[in-house]
Amino acid sequence: MSAKRTRDGEGSEAPPPHAERPLQPRPNVEMARVIKGQHVHIRGMVAANGGDVAAAWDAALADKGRLQAYATAMRDLAVQYWDGEHGAGADAASPDPRRPNDRYNDRLGYIVGAVRRYFCGVRAEDRAEGFEPGPPGIAAGPLKEEKRRHFAATGAQLSAEDAAAWSREWLRSRYGGDGSSGGPPRRLVVLDVGACYNPLQPRFDAEGALPLAVGGAAPAPVPVAVLGLDIAPHPEATNMCRCDWSRVAFHDEEGEAVTDTATVPPLVEELRVSPSPVEDPEAVLRRIAPASAHVVSFCLLLSYLPTPQMRAACIVNANRALRPD
Repeated sequence: MSAKRTRDGEGSEAPPPHAERPLQPRPNVEMARVIKGQHVHIRGMVAANGGDVAAAWDAALADKGRLQAYATAMRDLAVQYWDGEHGAGADAASPDPRRPNDRYNDRLGYIVGAVRRYFCGVRAEDRAEGFEPGPPGIAAGPLKEEKRRHFAATGAQLSAEDAAAWSREWLRSRYGGDGSSGGPPRRLVVLDVGACYNPLQPRFDAEGALPLAVGGAAPAPVPVAVLGLDIAPHPEATNMCRCDWSRVAFHDEEGEAVTDTATVPPLVEELRVSPSPVEDPEAVLRRIAPASAHVVSFCLLLSYLPTPQMRAACIVNANRALRPD
């Protein structure tokens, strides 16, 4: 018969070994705590400043320690746990996965797929996922005008085959080079705002150059160049610029070179000439050329910002940065 436990422990059985070891938080839980804590901290600063959002935001940007801790936690959580190919989410051995690895859970894959469909149209693989076949989204506006012109001239609707052929030719003329003319294809410029370690570039690199045609014998391969913009780039990130997108300004003339105190990869002409970590951690990109990007992506950016006004400013700036076509 076992001894009876007393207040001072004499005569009692030793507790099981596991009872003496305090529970250690899982790394992903600790990373999430840092991330959520920063969100709460910023909103608390806004409240403490009597609603003075500018003063609270300036104070948040000046707290380099918290920003760097946030960037590290966000990058490590994404790489180690969110990446469906390399992180913990890639473990297919689990008999009861909590979340299916589909396009709605893979944020980066969703962005890459949306860009590809917008510029290249729907592939057979996309149709298997429920997407309807059709011309690339970028050709939708011009194609609508062509359908109106065709109907006005002939009194008949443009057939689906003719619409697809017209879209292919429009894309080839739009991007220069159809695989046989010898003209170099233009690249697609993507601004990835709020991602502290530029995760999109490797995903686009793995996808390969985008063929700008819906079928056809000679689609034009177009590479994708991504510039990451964040208030706190991760130290190991490549092709990143420190930038507060809610306050970014625009040059008066389209295509004007970036001429700030920061030495950064120019936005359009030499976007990837410096695929290395940010050389000057204090350098800030404050001004860019308007209408210079084909894509602006926000992945979890808006949830970080403390007020609707700041979120609206980011959306307005994205609209100014995008090419009109």
